Amino acid sequence: LKHAEAALAADPNSTTGLLFRAAAPLNNRDADMSALEADLAEVVRREPQNARAHLSHGTSLRKRGLAEQGLAAIDRALELDPELGP
Repeated sequence: LKHAEAALAADPNSTTGLLFRAAAPLNNRDADMSALEADLAEVVRREPQNARAHLSHGTSLRKRGLAEQGLAAIDRALELDPELGP
């Protein structure tokens, strides 16, 4: 998380920094999922071919109880990069 914040401090438009800032706390039960989902949605908007962004976005949506949208985002990630699958 510290590296993501440093990347964003150096370049507030850093999509990589935004992705890492949002993805790092995904497994933290106390994380603000709405804020993470918003960051990840922005990364997907900026980089629609970024499979990892779609995967993380789908995970955040599912954790917010939006299973259908989350699975659609995860499916898109796997379409873009089948290597992300099991």
